Amino acid sequence: MKQLLLLLTIVFPMYLNAQDRGTKIGDEFFSNGEYEKALEIYKSNSDDLSASQISNFGFCYFMIKDYDSSFAKFQESALLNDKIGLRYYAYSFENGLGTEKNITKAIENYEKSAQQGDDVSLSNLGYIYRNGLDGQPNFEKAYKYYSQSAELGNKRAMNNLGDMYKDGLYVEKNMNKALSLFTKSANLEDPFAMSNLADMYGKGLGVKQNNEEEIKWLEKASAINHAPALNNLGTKYLIGEHVDQNYKKAYELFDKAASQMDPTAMVNIGRMKLKGLGMDQDLEFAYKLFNYASLQGNMFAQYELAN
Repeated sequence: MKQLLLLLTIVFPMYLNAQDRGTKIGDEFFSNGEYEKALEIYKSNSDDLSASQISNFGFCYFMIKDYDSSFAKFQESALLNDKIGLRYYAYSFENGLGTEKNITKAIENYEKSAQQGDDVSLSNLGYIYRNGLDGQPNFEKAYKYYSQSAELGNKRAMNNLGDMYKDGLYVEKNMNKALSLFTKSANLEDPFAMSNLADMYGKGLGVKQNNEEEIKWLEKASAINHAPALNNLGTKYLIGEHVDQNYKKAYELFDKAASQMDPTAMVNIGRMKLKGLGMDQDLEFAYKLFNYASLQGNMFAQYELAN
């Protein structure tokens, strides 16, 4: 009997350590963005995962677009009150991924996550209320949630709060405040804020007009493949506004945005093909691009097709 107890005291901790090593390896793969490898580790240790690891498990499925499986894991993690699991569970309801779209349930679960201090859930709640995804826009609630998220350092919330000050939504228009928020967010490398900051400098909103700063921030946003910035900077090169005119550079920027299926970029390339700007004229290809962009609701593409 004593020998059996001794054996158990040796083997059982070894078994636990092996399990622990397995899940930690999965966590390492997950942290490095190697989601398929992490997925296999989590699968083989599925009975021994913590609430946060179950959330990671779900995210691995999400990244390979197995939304039914990701939703199941997010639900499992949310039931254990994991704030990240709750966030992704809410996101699944918001976007109808692995389940029917349900904004009420999205709000409910974002709020549970937000109560645990999740800045992304707070920002997502702001987005829902800002855009009226639950019916009508509620700028007061949007401002509240964006403010709380921004205070926790969320760069996207800072940008969106800056938009509210710029447009005077719930608060009085305040270009200085908007500029300050865009600058903080842009310095944290939020591409939307970089584009907004470029717009502020380009138009002299809340700051002296400075086209060098405008181009600088468009270049920074373009360097991280932000489609609106790629289009705006491409247009600068296309017409030679504050930069030397360069059709090749314009096309390269539009092409990077178009590779993200951005309809505006497709229209821009279509116009270059239509007029033969820096390339051989190709009417057939131009109208293919206009047609695709038109199907996405792009009004400029619809204009080109109509004329």
